[in-house]
Amino acid sequence: MWKNASILIVIASALVFSGAAQAAHDVTSPLDTIVGVPDDGDWPPNELPPFAVDDQVLTKYLHYKGGTQATGIRVTPVAGATVVTGVTFTTANDAEGRDPIEYELSGSNIGINGPYTLIAEGPIVDFAGGAVWPRRTMGTTPIRFENDIAYEHYQVMFPVVRTAGEYMQIAEVELLMDVFTATSPSPADGATGVENPLMQWTAGDTAAFHDIYFGTNPTLGPAEFQGRQPLAWKMYFHLEPFIPGATYYWRIDQVEADGSTTHTGDVWSFTAARLTAYNPDPGDGAKWVDTEVNLSWTSGTGAMSHDVYFGTDENAVANGTGGTSKGNQPGNTYDPGTLLEDTTYYWRIDEHNGTLQTGAVWSFTTVGAGGGIKGEYFTNTTLSGMPALVRIDPEVNFNWADQSPGAPIPADGWSARWTADLDIVFADSYTFHVNSQDGTRLWIDGEPVIDMWVAWVTTEYASLPIYLEPGIYPLRLEFFDSGGDAVQQLSWSTSTMAKQIIPAGPLQPPLRAGGPNPPDGAVNV
Repeated sequence: MWKNASILIVIASALVFSGAAQAAHDVTSPLDTIVGVPDDGDWPPNELPPFAVDDQVLTKYLHYKGGTQATGIRVTPVAGATVVTGVTFTTANDAEGRDPIEYELSGSNIGINGPYTLIAEGPIVDFAGGAVWPRRTMGTTPIRFENDIAYEHYQVMFPVVRTAGEYMQIAEVELLMDVFTATSPSPADGATGVENPLMQWTAGDTAAFHDIYFGTNPTLGPAEFQGRQPLAWKMYFHLEPFIPGATYYWRIDQVEADGSTTHTGDVWSFTAARLTAYNPDPGDGAKWVDTEVNLSWTSGTGAMSHDVYFGTDENAVANGTGGTSKGNQPGNTYDPGTLLEDTTYYWRIDEHNGTLQTGAVWSFTTVGAGGGIKGEYFTNTTLSGMPALVRIDPEVNFNWADQSPGAPIPADGWSARWTADLDIVFADSYTFHVNSQDGTRLWIDGEPVIDMWVAWVTTEYASLPIYLEPGIYPLRLEFFDSGGDAVQQLSWSTSTMAKQIIPAGPLQPPLRAGGPNPPDGAVNV
């Protein structure tokens, strides 16, 4: 079962919201409870109140009443009661006259509907300036204020917009809480292949000194204490060479000006660069690799050249026999030429760094015939009755304009359901994107992750990141076309994989029964 997902929907963007310039922590998240103010539904169907705190700069919340009265949001952060001492705001995509130029922040410990106590109010200086603030850009003038009360619920109101009579729109609202521990480690927590012995971090908001702990012991104690440094340094240079392939642990405790009040930091870790080659691309065990692929890897520490072994016989590659030796080369890429389809290949890289460092044997399998997603097309907009057209689509990447997807489906007023077994090869957090004109919804492993069943202009939606272990997961995508152009595209991305259409291969026609009626776990049937 996948973890860290939600049925809450956020609109996809190529630019994920990157956080405030102020040294504080945003207490809002896409999992928060959000309602509009006034909560009357007077907004477009895909510019909803939750999009004001979805950590996406290409989304926005628009309230049609913003030109005639104060509008805004109420939020109950999943973080719980927090002491908010600052805010940031980000402009939306268009119509600068709709930018709010004043704000009011209030808090409540009664309920999301209040009553609320005013915390702070004032101008949004950047948005109210003589020059129009850039689109999809956070304000840089700090908005900070005094507050020492922890509230469970907050209300953010915008009483004035830039141009009188315009709607109110906002791309992102952040509520900021002071952070007392060190954050933003460099190298990042969990990094691999680290060679630079310089450690850096962002200081806590009240820090005057840093107590530094560093070593190979995951339980950091007095033996790993490296000393106390003044606030301005925010860095530690480890003088001794790293042990190749070793995992190092480090922690930065923040000490206040009294010299005794200490905020214990998180334990971070990284793995030093190895002597052998690592980080193969394609990854070890990869499937559906293009037959024109070029191989690459990260060189081992100090490697001056590389022996390449490549072939379809695992034992021969391991032993360097049977014509698998492809010679020594200075670079860390190798072109094996055009490969056979649906074939497993093995490869090994030995490093020369004064001595020979024998590498591991990696493998990948090239793309083959077959695969795809089952498409069922209906002659109505409600997925009712039996499908009039059933076929295997290689992927969901359609822009039908005003044409039928295929006989006997009409050009307008139809719906479709796609189902597949999604084959996950590498454990990772996957974000699923659907670009759609008109209504769409997506389920992964039986869980709804996108639900925008509304007739609207072409818009790209995305799930929250979903952690998936290797295995097979049921996927279901639905769509309706109310008229005019019809667009439906299904993509995915991870922190290491750019957004791309999900191809045949990871998408396989469903072989397992699904969609039980009554649903699994239903009661009072």
